[in-house]
Amino acid sequence: MLALALDAATGNEIWRYPLGSALSLSGATISDGKIFFSSCRILDDKRTPAGSFIFVLDSLSGKLVRQIPFETQAGTIRGPTVSGDSIWIPAGYFGGLGGFSLADGSQHFVTPLEMADDWTPTYDGKALYACINGVFTAVDPTTGTRLWTLDFRRPMEILVFAAQPIVANNKAFLISFGRLDQDSGGSVLLTAIDLTTHKVLWRQPDAYYYPGGVPVHGYSGIPASDGDAVYAISGSAVYSFDATTGQPRGVYQADGNPLLSGQPLITNDLVIVSSTQPNSSLPVGPINGITFIFDKATCRLKTTLAFGGTLSLADGVLYVAGPPKAVTNGGATLKTYNFAPGPPPTAGGPPIENISTRLQVGTGDNVGIAGFIITGTQSKFLGIRAIGPSMQSAGVSGVLSNPTLELHSSTGQLLATNDDWASPRGLDIKFYGMAPASPNESVILAFLSPGAYTAIIRGVDNATGVGLIEVYDLTRLGVSDVNPATESKLANISTRGYLATDDTMIAGFIIGYQNARVLVRGVNPFSNTPTELAGIADPSLELHDGNGSAVVFNDNWADTQRAEIEATGAAPSRPSDSAIVTTLTPGSYTAIMRGVNGSTGGALVEVYNLP
Repeated sequence: MLALALDAATGNEIWRYPLGSALSLSGATISDGKIFFSSCRILDDKRTPAGSFIFVLDSLSGKLVRQIPFETQAGTIRGPTVSGDSIWIPAGYFGGLGGFSLADGSQHFVTPLEMADDWTPTYDGKALYACINGVFTAVDPTTGTRLWTLDFRRPMEILVFAAQPIVANNKAFLISFGRLDQDSGGSVLLTAIDLTTHKVLWRQPDAYYYPGGVPVHGYSGIPASDGDAVYAISGSAVYSFDATTGQPRGVYQADGNPLLSGQPLITNDLVIVSSTQPNSSLPVGPINGITFIFDKATCRLKTTLAFGGTLSLADGVLYVAGPPKAVTNGGATLKTYNFAPGPPPTAGGPPIENISTRLQVGTGDNVGIAGFIITGTQSKFLGIRAIGPSMQSAGVSGVLSNPTLELHSSTGQLLATNDDWASPRGLDIKFYGMAPASPNESVILAFLSPGAYTAIIRGVDNATGVGLIEVYDLTRLGVSDVNPATESKLANISTRGYLATDDTMIAGFIIGYQNARVLVRGVNPFSNTPTELAGIADPSLELHDGNGSAVVFNDNWADTQRAEIEATGAAPSRPSDSAIVTTLTPGSYTAIMRGVNGSTGGALVEVYNLP
């Protein structure tokens, strides 16, 4: 077995250290420039563990700092718990918790506990905590003295195996499972313990665990907490509960019913969870599992990564370590993803992550036409949607009952069409979280190289009504696996339609992770020749934030911001057209275009991402 250090930016090997043969090797613990491993060895014919060591390596050089022997009967153990000069591990031939000194390798104590595999003590700065066979134990970190214990087994219940507690805001949360009796299965409990009163705060009962380790209606892995809520995996979903009351707060459901594993990763605004199993029900389902990334507040899937494994996050990089069974060549794989990176140094500003326009869709020249541009050098994976019936739930009347969607290149070449999203790529669309609410709505998924494109929304059988065109950047909705220094961007959207009396065109867009400078235009795109559609005589433009509050208004672009607008090189050609230049903070925005004094005609609303 080897300890390896890899360059986080390139993946190149920096150093390696041989740890020798072992029954099991723990994951790494990193503290104060050192890396700690526990290696459990078997050296005799009776398969008695002997020669087990804590390896302490210098993180920069890979050189051995200290090798500390310990005794254990446990077969698999997790990484040591480390704080300052102290190291704590499961230790003792008949089960226990051991404390060791980093300075000289001496053993401070071994506190007897029941023997169990696959655990390490949890430390909160005051005490060490372990839970084995339904008994929660607090131990003094210096002397090993038992401070208190809590047996939270219910009558006729035998909770077996070790549960790994996690601690937040003076509460411990753990999953303890494996009631072995004669019924159909056993309890799988998510339990909250108050570390001040030493009592159970709440637990989620009525969950079942089949012998053999397949969770059917229960919790698995290790929970996670942000202090306010606790998150636990159950089958293909992550459930969130109030940390104090245990009341349900949300469900993060992974499409395709994959079996999730490990521990959810919780950030300020995201819930990230992984499955290492292939998903044969999805044509795009990767053989190496899937990582799912959810919006924490809405529980909605934001994006997926075509790789699954153990998750960690450091310095803006998401690491996904796949187990050997998850890859075809039999070896383990580590993948990295740029996670909410800082601003790219390339021109064009932070990316616009979603662009959309709502408009009245007519026939002939009055269909909805949305143009967008991809800048940069790399292809982007986009989801494009034509929405109609779904808007009724938001109170929009007169919607387009059955929209169709076309995607064209800058030369007019037809690249893709769709009518009714579930065919032919319905499973793919579900996989990427792009499925509309109505079966009559349309979706196109496409890898597109940099350039200009047009999406056209029509009504089946020349039907008319209010429609919505949306373009989503599926390469970046919280996570990108490309170099942010060279990443391509969605630079603008421009949508052409027809404004009748009292009609509006509404362009929606989302600013990403940093303030962005934008140009918004509401213009007449036609020269009003006899062969052309009549353009709107006098458009006005309003910009609103995500709360609906007006940010800025313009009618007749030269009356305000003339110099700024001319400096962009995109000043409108008519004095009656409207334009706004402004800097916006990250969030959702809408640009609303109307005809002044009831003016009607063909109109174009545009949003540009400025350098």
